[in-house]
This record gives sequence, structure tokens and C-alpha cells, in this order.
Amino acid sequence: MSRPELDQLNRRYADVVAQLDAMEASEATVSPTGSQTKGELLVELGKIEHWLWVLEPD
Repeated sequence: MSRPELDQLNRRYADVVAQLDAMEASEATVSPTGSQTKGELLVELGKIEHWLWVLEPD
């Protein structure tokens, strides 16, 4: 994975975390900035965390 792709992955991770935080604060079930549900965001977060773990330098 190239450096720009890794940077994009990190930005998306931060975005998903921010959306989940906003949902927790407002007790919403759908993201205020999109149409994803909390479950969908958690699945995406898990996938991103997996890729960040795989790509972590030794």
C-alpha cells in the first residue's frame, strides 16, 4: 500500500471514529453525516483496524 493510500485509510479511520462519537453523544442510530448505521460503522471500523494492524511496520 502506498503512503497516500495509508494516509487516506488513517483519515477514514478518524472520520468513522468521529461519526461513532457523534452518534454516542446524540444517542442516534444513524450517522449524522451519512446514512450508515452504527452497526455498519462498527464493521467498517473493524476492517480499517485490521488493515492498519496488517500494515504496521515490524
